[in-house]
Amino acid sequence: MLSENKRDSGTVSAASSTAGTEVPYESMGVITMVSAGYNHTAAINKDGELLLWGSNLAGQLGDGTNTSSSAPVEIDGRWSTVSVGNRYTVAIKTDGSLWAWGNNGNGQLGNGTTTASNIPVRIGTGTDWKMVSAGNHHTMAIKTDGTLWAWGYNYYGQLGNGNTIQQNSPVKIGDGWSMVSAGYGRATAIKTDGTLWAWGVNWYGQLGDGTTTASNIPVRIGTGTDWKMVSAGYYHTMAIKTDGSLWACGANGDGELGDGTTGNSSVPVRIGDGWNFVSAGDNYTVAIKTDGSLWAWGNNRSGQLGNGTSLVQTRPIQVTDVPAGGDGGDNNDNDDNGDGRLPPTLVATAVAGIIVLGPAYWLVVRRP
Repeated sequence: MLSENKRDSGTVSAASSTAGTEVPYESMGVITMVSAGYNHTAAINKDGELLLWGSNLAGQLGDGTNTSSSAPVEIDGRWSTVSVGNRYTVAIKTDGSLWAWGNNGNGQLGNGTTTASNIPVRIGTGTDWKMVSAGNHHTMAIKTDGTLWAWGYNYYGQLGNGNTIQQNSPVKIGDGWSMVSAGYGRATAIKTDGTLWAWGVNWYGQLGDGTTTASNIPVRIGTGTDWKMVSAGYYHTMAIKTDGSLWACGANGDGELGDGTTGNSSVPVRIGDGWNFVSAGDNYTVAIKTDGSLWAWGNNRSGQLGNGTSLVQTRPIQVTDVPAGGDGGDNNDNDDNGDGRLPPTLVATAVAGIIVLGPAYWLVVRRP
């Protein structure tokens, strides 16, 4: 537990909280993982301490209150993974147990109810959870044995279980999975054999299967067996192969695919080579090349590309400086508590790191 409980303005009381304690930014430690949602942010430091800040109207900070906080609030326990959705949070502890809290109107917490919780609630009794991804109102997770699980809202078939019925508890989707990313009304995932799959809503061809038809079961994308990572944005998908090539599909009205056009694509189009990491956001994309350089493209009306302008970019442009404040723009109408972002000291401009995207801002965290 972080011992300090002070800000520059003095002592911060956390007497009303049963699950969390406010801590100053300078005591957050070395951040190794971060997840940005619509109006709150979560981070884990190298000691496994989980910190959250931003809006808390649905209890998504998990501190036992519904009071928003612009200072990080630490949640008890030691944590390995966290993912932030729309007013809810899911996380895995270092012991492999799965926990969730916040909004639960569509069963996205996975605890068998639709009741919100402002403290972490354990999902099942398993201690073999490996990764988790929170979508808009649904959640995807993978266990250490490679099984894929899903729960929450399912109107578009985004759970991938063959129907459109909401699930308030985890349901098994299949075996042999290594990575999953939950987006708006859909999910994309990679199997252990390197094949790429997608399911859910497909209005703009974001599944990448050559159609605009939704699917409530996983459909294979192409014939490749060399996919390395995938990121599901709001209406577009970005993925990287093992050879470092970057691919994109889906909506492209703001050039978020990065192919130099504003035309949608229902199949993956190659954007370029030499890429190491990518994150798809709300009509924009940020990525890191193998040389550690940082690039961004797509919607830029709130300055979220971080290039000092508000011009839409249809091709990747290198980001060589991040404006004061630590993001690529702060005209974020969804941020109803006032901030909810990492402080500038935790943001780097052109380093091999971790990217997370909010609706109109992005964060790059320096790897330790």
